[in-house]
Amino acid sequence: MREITISNGELKNIISEIKSVAQLFYQRGWAESNAGNLSVNVTSVLENEKPENIQEVENFSLTKTYKHIANQYFIMSGSGIRFRDIAAEALNNTVLIKIAEDGKSYFYIVNNGADFAKIKPTSELPTHLAIHDFIQKEKRNEKVVIHTHVNELIALSHNKAFKNSNKLTQLLHSMHPEVVINVPKGIGFLSYMLPGTEHIADATVDLLHKHNLIFWEKHGIFAVGHTPLECFDKIDIISKAAKIYLICKMYGFEPEGIDEQHILELKRFFSV
Repeated sequence: MREITISNGELKNIISEIKSVAQLFYQRGWAESNAGNLSVNVTSVLENEKPENIQEVENFSLTKTYKHIANQYFIMSGSGIRFRDIAAEALNNTVLIKIAEDGKSYFYIVNNGADFAKIKPTSELPTHLAIHDFIQKEKRNEKVVIHTHVNELIALSHNKAFKNSNKLTQLLHSMHPEVVINVPKGIGFLSYMLPGTEHIADATVDLLHKHNLIFWEKHGIFAVGHTPLECFDKIDIISKAAKIYLICKMYGFEPEGIDEQHILELKRFFSV
């Protein structure tokens, strides 16, 4: 978004939060090199106050139609961009795009007269757009999609015992009460697929009917939420749960875990 002059206060706050979260992911070691990507639906923000002198430039075709997000605006991390670079300078390492009216292409949004910077959206664009399209179709109000590589969860996905949503959720819920309280729907597990494709995007969306966190086997996690910090918090919580399990195993014993009765008690007490 390096060509955009930002005066909108709400948009400034979103960009500030993106920078903070990008730094947190990098500090956690979950965003090595150019790993990780994010997108934020800022349509409602721009409806209130658009940046001055903006225009749509170039039209890039999409291989799939996203009719539920037609005419909507998204901040996207750039392809090949490092989270640590976003943390240092978000405007130089993200793009602002608009989905065309027919949902079949997208435009870059820049200031009038500005030179067009050839930063492409993230390579995981199909999954980000598919998730946002699903959110709008289901009339949900989440705005943020974040993908990052959480070490402890990747390690767990190398264990055949946890290669499905139910078993992985049961394990994480049993490690710490905060997981049950903050991630009551648990985590969806997606068996290994080639990333960056519509195939994995569609499979990810299928799991969103039951979960807000989707884990790609041996790869990383997608989180859906209302704000970047909310997404980070949920990922951070389940990362801690996975770490507790791995610490117990490292010390040579099987963790006892919170039993099912106490998990149900937590859900009832906190109405989750």
